[in-house]
Amino acid sequence: MGNMSYDAIQSEEDYTIYDVFKNLVDLVKADTDLPKITQFIYGYWFNATNELVSSGRSSKLKEISKYPLIFVHADFKEKRGESLDVLAEINPKIYIFAETDANYEMSDRLSEIFSKILYPTYNILIEKMQTCNYFKLDYSKNKYPDIQHEKKDLYYISSEGDNQNQLNECVDAIELYFPKLFIKNNLKFN
Repeated sequence: MGNMSYDAIQSEEDYTIYDVFKNLVDLVKADTDLPKITQFIYGYWFNATNELVSSGRSSKLKEISKYPLIFVHADFKEKRGESLDVLAEINPKIYIFAETDANYEMSDRLSEIFSKILYPTYNILIEKMQTCNYFKLDYSKNKYPDIQHEKKDLYYISSEGDNQNQLNECVDAIELYFPKLFIKNNLKFN
């Protein structure tokens, strides 16, 4: 699926959960506070691995860094039909990956990878989720309500041992779990 731009309000059949996250990541990419352009993959682990391998082989894509990467793991149920203004209630896991050096100590990873790449990307992602109007949020308490989620920093992710990752590359990551995320119906993407 390519980039999609919508000028009119779309019906439920005109966009998918993929479109919502693709457009969300485009908003994150457009933020000039990020140190690098963020890449996006939606799907299952084998999709992410295959895409990263093929991007590494492409001479055109070798000039573009694969990381940081926002990966939306598509293994979640869509609860539909609960409300007219909600397309679906979902509980996705989102990962933010950054390439790291296998020789880095924990303090190096914190100062070079987490503080400079992962945390800024995470903060902008959450901010865009709060302000993009793609998600039904409770504004009764705050102008920008918190989006309920669990966050886990994943240091020393490698392709071996207990900290095995599915990408087979040396990366650090933040794992986000959203137990209830309500995607609005009739969205308008810019």
